[in-house]
Amino acid sequence: MADVCSISVPVEALSQTFRQTQKKVTKALQGVGGGVAAAAEAGESPAAFRARLRGMIAELEALQQDAARGGAAEQRQIARAQARASFTASGPAGPTDWAWHGRLLNVALTEYLLKSGDHEAAQSLAEEAGLAGFLDAEVYATIESVELALRSGDCTKALQWCSDNASRLRRLNSPLVFQLTLQEFVELVRAGDPAAALSFAREKLSAFATEPEYSHDYQVAMATIALSDPETSTIPEYAALFGAGRWDELARLFQREVRRAYGMSVKGLLDVTVQAGLCALKTRACVCAAPDASNGNGNGVGVGVGDNGGDGGAGDGAGDGAGDG
Repeated sequence: MADVCSISVPVEALSQTFRQTQKKVTKALQGVGGGVAAAAEAGESPAAFRARLRGMIAELEALQQDAARGGAAEQRQIARAQARASFTASGPAGPTDWAWHGRLLNVALTEYLLKSGDHEAAQSLAEEAGLAGFLDAEVYATIESVELALRSGDCTKALQWCSDNASRLRRLNSPLVFQLTLQEFVELVRAGDPAAALSFAREKLSAFATEPEYSHDYQVAMATIALSDPETSTIPEYAALFGAGRWDELARLFQREVRRAYGMSVKGLLDVTVQAGLCALKTRACVCAAPDASNGNGNGVGVGVGDNGGDGGAGDGAGDGAGDG
C-alpha cells in the first residue's frame, strides 16, 4: 500500500531540494568568504572595499531568497509525505468502507491523469477530491518536459536533471549519464567535427572508458570518428548509434531511470486495480473443463440446469450433468 500511495516520491523530491539548496548555500558562502580574504590581502581602498561589501550583501540577499523558496518547497513535500503516510496507515474500516475506497479510486485516477500528461484534469480532480497531498504535478511535468526534449534531439534538460540527482543515480549505478554523454559525442561526430569530438571525449567521455559496463560502447563510439560517413554505416553497432530510433531509446531509458530514482512502480495503481478486477471476474475461461466422458469414471461435475429449473447434478459419466428438472 505504501507503494500505491507513492510515499517515496515526495521523500526523494525532498532530498533533492535539500541537496540543491545546500549546494547553493555552500557555494555562496565560500564566495563571500573568499572575497573578504582577497580584499584584506589586496589592501583595497575604503571605497573599493565598501563596493565589494555591497556586492556581497546582494549575493547574500539572493541566497536568502533561494533558501526561502527551497524551504517552502521542502514544507510542501513534507506535507505530501505526511498525507500519504496517514492515508496508508488508516486503511479501510472494512470491505464496505466506500468512502476510503472512493478516495483510493480518486488517487488512482489522479495518478493516471498525471502519467497521461493531462495535468489540468489531474489538478481539478485533486482539488475537488481534497487530494492536494497526492499530486506530484511538478515531478511529472519535469519528466514530460525532458522526454519531449530528448525525442526532439536535445540532451540539455536530461543532463541537468542528472546533475540535480547525481548522488541518487550513482547509488543506483544508472547508465543514464553515460548514454546521454555518449549521445553528445555522437552528435559532434555527426556534425563532421572530429576535433571537437575528440576534445569532448577527453574531457567528459574518457572517465567511463575504464568501467567494464561501458568500455565496449565507448570503444564503438570512438571508432566512428574514423568512418567517412558513419550515418550510412551498415555495421549494426554503428547504425544503432546514428539511427532515428536512438532518441526514442534515450527517452525510454530516462523514463525508466526516473522511476527507479523516485521509487515509482512501473504500472500505475489504476492499471493494477483494473487487471486485478478482471482476473477476479468469473468468465467462461475461468471454469475448468469437465473430465472426458470416455474415461468412464463418472466423476464429471455437472454445470447444467434442468429444463424445469432443477439444479444440475453430478453427471452419469458424460460430465455434462444436465439436471432432470
